[in-house]
Amino acid sequence: MAKRAKEEEEEEEGHSNPGTAEEVSPPPPKKSKKSSEKKPEKKPGKTKGSTKDSSPSDSSGKKGNVAKNVFTNADGEKFVDLGKKRRVTVRSFKGSVLVDIREFYGKDDDLQPGKKGISLSPEQWAELKANADTIDGLVKKLQT
Repeated sequence: MAKRAKEEEEEEEGHSNPGTAEEVSPPPPKKSKKSSEKKPEKKPGKTKGSTKDSSPSDSSGKKGNVAKNVFTNADGEKFVDLGKKRRVTVRSFKGSVLVDIREFYGKDDDLQPGKKGISLSPEQWAELKANADTIDGLVKKLQT
């Protein structure tokens, strides 16, 4: 007990026994990720089959504009771009059709699917569409 009290007193005074306390140096400062080099300009993605001429609000409720918002990826799957690296892709996986709503990562010309997303069966997609008006009402209620 007396030895511990003596060590505490020495620590308070700024003295320590060479073998009893470890000197801890602060971690080195982290370097900023910003670099002085300019980032290369973003080029249109190679995976898009066509350009998008209309905004998403223009196509809602109009069947004629559907083809303008549909793109094709490198695997030949059709998708609709939701912006901010988010897509709705209609694809086939192990013989079943899926509606895949997912975030993508990587450079714009080489996007890869991320973990964040959901794959819906045609039945689940139909249920979501059937409840779209109810969901819209709930969203509007929370926004006011």
